[in-house]
Amino acid sequence: MMIYPLESLNLANDEAVAAWVENEIQDTTRVQTLRERLQNLSWFMKSLKEPLSRLANQQDSCRGTFWEKRFKSIAILNTEALLTTRIYIDLNVFPADLAETPETSPQTLVQRRVIHIQQQDQL
Repeated sequence: MMIYPLESLNLANDEAVAAWVENEIQDTTRVQTLRERLQNLSWFMKSLKEPLSRLANQQDSCRGTFWEKRFKSIAILNTEALLTTRIYIDLNVFPADLAETPETSPQTLVQRRVIHIQQQDQL
């Protein structure tokens, strides 16, 4: 089942596009399939990610899943693992040169705690 218009379709030609759309909507099975897909966020994200992945892989001369070498998912199974992960995230602003002190680090729990304490005049 084709999803997108043919590459040979001249998208600047309104009549040709209208004829293509008219032809496509005659296929009720296709229309129903597209309606179901458009209501499915997972399908939308897959459709969004795939062309971006292909483009990035082409530019980087590599193959595989988008981001696979750069990001990893891990299971956080207990409180200790959660705290370790949270500390890693909060301190990651320093190697990235996004902050000079924990209090000035953007969007971290440390910054939130400092602001909260300042608002209570306890600092």
